[in-house]
Amino acid sequence: MESYEWVSIKLWRDNWCEQESIMEMLLLDDQDVPNMDAPVSDFNASDKEWKYTLINSLMSNDLFKLLKSIHIPCRDTEDSFCWALSGSGFFITKSATWQAHNISLDS
Repeated sequence: MESYEWVSIKLWRDNWCEQESIMEMLLLDDQDVPNMDAPVSDFNASDKEWKYTLINSLMSNDLFKLLKSIHIPCRDTEDSFCWALSGSGFFITKSATWQAHNISLDS
């Protein structure tokens, strides 16, 4: 795997910045997205900054603000996924398991 350039995480399809994918957040279909398989790395520059102009041209202002708040680490490390806290704000194994199996926490 390449160094930390977010090459294995798909920008539109993977749940990498919230509980659902960007496609789901924006209610997009496959035909609405120019490159479905674009990795997150296509949207950050070699200086570890987001390509703000590109992102802003493709996404809503709220989503742009969300992505802008995600800092790109300055050290190289492999891609990885993590999950959010439970609805109560605490980590529990149950919420991690449900997230891994794509089960709603509201169920």
